[in-house]
Amino acid sequence: MSGIFIKEVRIRHFRCLRSVDVELDQLTIIIGQNNSGKTSFLTALFAAIGAGQRVISNDDIFLHKSEVSAPKSREVAIDILIRPTDDQGRITAVFPQGSAWLELWGLGVVQDEDDRDLVAVRTLLKWNAIKGEYALERRFLKDWQADSSKWEDSKPVERVAPVSAQQIEPLALYLLDAKRDIAEDLRTRSSFWSKMVEEHGLTPADVQRIEEELSDINKDIVKGSDVFTHIQSHLRDFHETLSCDEESIAITPLARHLRDLSRGMDVVLSTRGAPPFPLHQQGMGTRSLGTFFTFWAFTTWRQKQSSPGAIHPVMALEEPETHLHPQADQKDAWTAHH
Repeated sequence: MSGIFIKEVRIRHFRCLRSVDVELDQLTIIIGQNNSGKTSFLTALFAAIGAGQRVISNDDIFLHKSEVSAPKSREVAIDILIRPTDDQGRITAVFPQGSAWLELWGLGVVQDEDDRDLVAVRTLLKWNAIKGEYALERRFLKDWQADSSKWEDSKPVERVAPVSAQQIEPLALYLLDAKRDIAEDLRTRSSFWSKMVEEHGLTPADVQRIEEELSDINKDIVKGSDVFTHIQSHLRDFHETLSCDEESIAITPLARHLRDLSRGMDVVLSTRGAPPFPLHQQGMGTRSLGTFFTFWAFTTWRQKQSSPGAIHPVMALEEPETHLHPQADQKDAWTAHH
């Protein structure tokens, strides 16, 4: 277990969410009709503690039906309550001595009325009159009001700097939206897949040996192909107009460098009784499931690379919208698991 638990989320004035309080569990499922605010809740949570945090803008400020623009006095607030846990994931009263979270959050760890440890982080978007623009800040709170209607009474911990990206990053909330597609992830450099395969872990000696073998394979492919040989012979006319040797121009059907191999990677799947096909030729449900399994691999790999208790992966999973008659529209909107 990671040693922490995100117990509650409070959102004020974010998009369609004027005032929303949600207590989380190990697995939380929110169900509702289309356009009822489920995606806004996910987006707010991601903006507060997401990996690669989304910046909140003035377009995210709640508007009443009669309003064209929000008054400058209106602020967006996203509060996160974090509690310590034991090795079984049960909430405990204190962070143990030597906890990585104590070291990470320092004076951000405070106590409630019952002397139980907690960490409360507020992400706030408010108007800065001096700069003439909205400003975003994240601060540790000195308490967590049991009565959520008094949330404004919670003030930042004194003499503690704003929460840094390094202090938020270990919470690592990842948002998998309804359009997730493993075939697209294989081509996207910012995907979980690319983040893992870029760090292949091979030694420099292995890289040199493999790249030499790739160079030999490329030469064999071109030599054995009339088409490639024909194309290469014409491309070598470059040397007549460019400052290069004729033999320095060659077709490389396969990537010459190991760092480029990920661009051509694919996953092949063969269902029972059927021939193998790459994932981009599979159905959308299979490709969506592939993204989930890749995320699972990413988080477990990341945990292996981190010291115990120093990471708390959270997944927010949004299911596709349905467009049924309102009386027939009952669906799982998204799932958050941590």
